Amino acid sequence: MKIITSPDAAHLNQLLLWLEAEQRATGQGFFCNWEVILHAHKENSLYVIEYNAEALGFLAWHGWEPYETINILSIHPKHRLQGMGKLLVDFYLNSAISRNIKKVKVECEPYTSEPFWLSFGFSENEPCQRIKGIPMEKLYLYLAL
Repeated sequence: MKIITSPDAAHLNQLLLWLEAEQRATGQGFFCNWEVILHAHKENSLYVIEYNAEALGFLAWHGWEPYETINILSIHPKHRLQGMGKLLVDFYLNSAISRNIKKVKVECEPYTSEPFWLSFGFSENEPCQRIKGIPMEKLYLYLAL
């Protein structure tokens, strides 16, 4: 497995294909944010994780020193729960530290991703109103580096 810091057109095409397929099959995923992904690529703010030249996941972010926001983290549906998201986030956080980023923000979408982000030390600045554990507003988490 390898993390690509400058993905090319072939990587983008692979991401597009599986995001479209996921949207058609489940009605979920981040295909609806394709423009955000393209913008991250243009801004050199996109990491792709690949294996045997196949793009299996990506992380897109934006921001400027000293703050950044992780926009999207997604792993191909067939390759989830295998640690690839953790690898991408660890790689990104180490990169952010080396670029003097002081704070990172992430929106937990879907909200069920909250435990994943908490495992890296992200936390709420202000408690989010919840009903039966479900956030009633956008759930943002923050990590000081």
